[in-house]
Amino acid sequence: NPPMFICQDMRELDLYGTVDAAICMLDGINYVTVPENLLIVFERVRLFLEPGGIFIFDVNTPYKLSLLDGEYFVDDTDDVYCAWRVDFEKEKHLASYSFDIFEKVGKLWRRGEEKHMEYVYEPEELKYMLKKVGFNDINIFGNMSMLPPEENEMRIFICAVKGK
Repeated sequence: NPPMFICQDMRELDLYGTVDAAICMLDGINYVTVPENLLIVFERVRLFLEPGGIFIFDVNTPYKLSLLDGEYFVDDTDDVYCAWRVDFEKEKHLASYSFDIFEKVGKLWRRGEEKHMEYVYEPEELKYMLKKVGFNDINIFGNMSMLPPEENEMRIFICAVKGK
């Protein structure tokens, strides 16, 4: 079967049946900014996996998000100018991104704004939550490698298997 792409609130995930594998990429897990909600998400994913099914996801690491604190970034093309800033609140475990986006429309520019929040999860915290809802054989990998993450890894990948 071809892959199924869905867009739903992860806390209400419904895959309309069971699957052998589920993948959540591009910091999707970091966007669950309340740890109690992440337990619900992990339970929903587990519910729709076949026994022995695999769940793979990536997260931005605490190291990366703390490193971005106060940084400004600019992306400039002929038709779009985007500037954004990252603020990291260590006590709240939150990184906030503020985007100003200017899009060329004819001879004029239209301004838009976006705000994103990411929660900073420790790898061991994620492992604990996965075990708590019934995943086992949990492996954590470095960015784009099949090796354990290094100390200053910017992104990690986690693979967990649904218990039988």
